[in-house]
Amino acid sequence: MISRVKIGAFLLSLVLFSNHVHGELLLKHSIPVTSKRTKAKRPKGTIKPQRTQLPKENAPLAASAKAALLVAAKNLEKPLFAKNVDERLSIASLTKIMTALIVLENISDLDELVTISPADLKVEPSIVHFQAGEKIPVRSLLYGLMLKSGNDAALALARHTAKDVPTFVALMNTKAAELGLANTHFANPHGLDDPKNYSTAMDLAKLTATALENEIFQEIVSSSTKTVPWPSATGKRTFKNKNRLLLEYPGTNGVKTGFTGKAKRTLVTSANINNTQYIAVTLGDTKQDWQNHKNLFNLVQSK
Repeated sequence: MISRVKIGAFLLSLVLFSNHVHGELLLKHSIPVTSKRTKAKRPKGTIKPQRTQLPKENAPLAASAKAALLVAAKNLEKPLFAKNVDERLSIASLTKIMTALIVLENISDLDELVTISPADLKVEPSIVHFQAGEKIPVRSLLYGLMLKSGNDAALALARHTAKDVPTFVALMNTKAAELGLANTHFANPHGLDDPKNYSTAMDLAKLTATALENEIFQEIVSSSTKTVPWPSATGKRTFKNKNRLLLEYPGTNGVKTGFTGKAKRTLVTSANINNTQYIAVTLGDTKQDWQNHKNLFNLVQSK
């Protein structure tokens, strides 16, 4: 006869065996859960993926400029791009566009000699460098004005053209009124900071369109370098244009760069694209101005 002790031991072993089998089945069909995810290691020799960088052309147009404009020279009423185009801003050496235009409209003989005055030398920082008493042709000074951006050349040309600087500035403002530049006023011929020396992107486009109709002006501002007669040991001098787009963007044929602490970077460029003359303007810009102008002209290229 089987004892009660043996029967109890047999039943206990059955229970333990059943629990073991049940546990094995649960482990086999369940999804393991871990308390911490493990990051898969990248195989050696593979390149870490980089975030896609948008090309500069896809950046917001002229985002760094206070004002910007792209317009066809013969269709100024219909800008292709406009940003704060009627806001009055300091324009720095873009003033010299008007200076050159006034000289060209008032002096017929560009080989006329300008005698440099000591007063012409009292200006900084962008200067051509010449000596009082030197005699320099008007044409040579115009290249020094527009390529080198010489403030001293601006004073010398203004004084020679109108006998004194205030009278020349009056001619500048009279011309601005004739052209309908209602948001433009000039206080000097060089563009150094002055509260009364200002313009807008739209007015500058109108002024530039008029200036480009003058063949001599266009010849000057389209030159990347120019060697001119000069009172030196060699009898000549070479100027390099500060307008980088003349060499960097096909079709570019002008116009003028500018910078002062108040105005920041200012730039007017022109380009012949598909047989149409376009003008781009940026005011109050950073060093992105060159790319901004390329992007603006690309608007036309993409059409």
